[in-house]
Amino acid sequence: MATPQECWDLALESFGTADIFEQRARTLSTRIRLLGFTGLVQSVLVGAVVTSFGIDFKYLKGVLVAVGAIAVAQAVLSLWSLFANWDSSLSYASESQADNTRISRRFVDLVTTQNNTVEFQVRRAEYEAREGQDSKQHITEKEKRRGMRAGLRQFKRACAQCQVVPASMTPTKCPVCGNP
Repeated sequence: MATPQECWDLALESFGTADIFEQRARTLSTRIRLLGFTGLVQSVLVGAVVTSFGIDFKYLKGVLVAVGAIAVAQAVLSLWSLFANWDSSLSYASESQADNTRISRRFVDLVTTQNNTVEFQVRRAEYEAREGQDSKQHITEKEKRRGMRAGLRQFKRACAQCQVVPASMTPTKCPVCGNP
């Protein structure tokens, strides 16, 4: 039979991993929206200037130079997003965040309900499968510390290193739960 401590530990780890991928999804979503915006702003800007001031507008050449610079930056960003696979990364991060949140909740449920060995083994297998997939996503040390801090904060537990229960997500100098 699983101990409540094992369930709490796995709930904390899953919650921390969910936080890591939630942060990644947020960042990627912003990048993708910015990329789409820069793609549209060029056409809208030129169209608005020509419609408003006509083709003989004395600053049209300057507007076209500025739009050209935006177009070059947008082309470079688009190329990078294709090679970095932002769309797939966003999809994976969203899926992992949802799965890890669900897994964390299920471990909490195991503690608060009848702790069943078979159910624990099923939950543990889900956790290990998700962890195996997530480990291929190159989680950085900084992200691991952030995830640890998020889990400790959520479950109001003290860090094993600094013995502090995090009250916020602002990193401290602790090498386990902070140290930006």
